[in-house]
Amino acid sequence: MDTESTANFSFGSLQIAGNTVIGTLNEGVEANWSLLEQVALWAQQRFDGAPWAYISNRVNSYSIDPLVYHRAIECKGLIAIALVCRNEQQIRNVSVEKLYCRDITLQHFLDLQQAIDWSNNIVDEAIKASTGDDMI
Repeated sequence: MDTESTANFSFGSLQIAGNTVIGTLNEGVEANWSLLEQVALWAQQRFDGAPWAYISNRVNSYSIDPLVYHRAIECKGLIAIALVCRNEQQIRNVSVEKLYCRDITLQHFLDLQQAIDWSNNIVDEAIKASTGDDMI
């Protein structure tokens, strides 16, 4: 597993933190299925089939097609999504996004480090459950 990667794309940047991909999208981007496919491919190459989580580090303003959450389950290994919200509008949007995200755990945070800790814990628990190993 590649734990030290960072990559820049036309839509923003992706970074690995443990078992988690942190995405920081550029101002004005439309987060749609095409973008999610690029994120998933990049992550799957790094995690080699192992479970992983995604953090949306919402530093910039951009739009998201909420239907993308219906297809997130198609991203091999993706088991959780954390949204780091920076303002009240972003927090309100989470309630709408949760309506579309039924197959993957979705949680919002006000702090990036809390989101990283939560995401890595969710993945660690999934790995333990799949291997029966309590020593992770």
